[in-house]
Amino acid sequence: MYKITFSIILGIFCLVSNLNAQNLPIDPGTKKVTWIEVVEAKGMTAASLFEVLNEWCLAQGFHEKSKDAAALEAVYEGNIPMEYTSTRAGKNDKAKVNFTYSFFCKEGKYRYIATDFIHEGVDGAANGGKLENQQPECGRGGMVPGNWVTVKNKTFGQMIGWIQSMKKKVTEVNNDPAKKKDW
Repeated sequence: MYKITFSIILGIFCLVSNLNAQNLPIDPGTKKVTWIEVVEAKGMTAASLFEVLNEWCLAQGFHEKSKDAAALEAVYEGNIPMEYTSTRAGKNDKAKVNFTYSFFCKEGKYRYIATDFIHEGVDGAANGGKLENQQPECGRGGMVPGNWVTVKNKTFGQMIGWIQSMKKKVTEVNNDPAKKKDW
């Protein structure tokens, strides 16, 4: 009887936890978690956008994977560190969500793509795998059920913050009166 009651309570907890998860954006073609957008930056040259976005990526701690200055595109690798309750009593697990961040520049606009989000345990913590998965790859033995929701929510919040920061940086540079040449 105890096992049945516990299973019912655990099932309800998992259902409620999944209902509280942020809906991560899934690309219909790749079926991967993906943030993608074309952003207008009227008045900025492709070269100046390329420079600003490279500086912004480095300031966030992203690591350059490839950069093509002639094509005005770059690919970076980033990660989101996190900590949450462990399956081991009284402990916390540390992890990171790795991802790829790319951008492409044209006159007056740029496009960014953030994708390939993969949860990786640190210091012996279990790996959850791809964030588009409904359940973590490590299973319930490797991660407390609500932690998969926590991982997704923290990733969502961090990505929204970074996107806002990136757009703000481009806007600040674009509106800098010292860089205006039409005076």
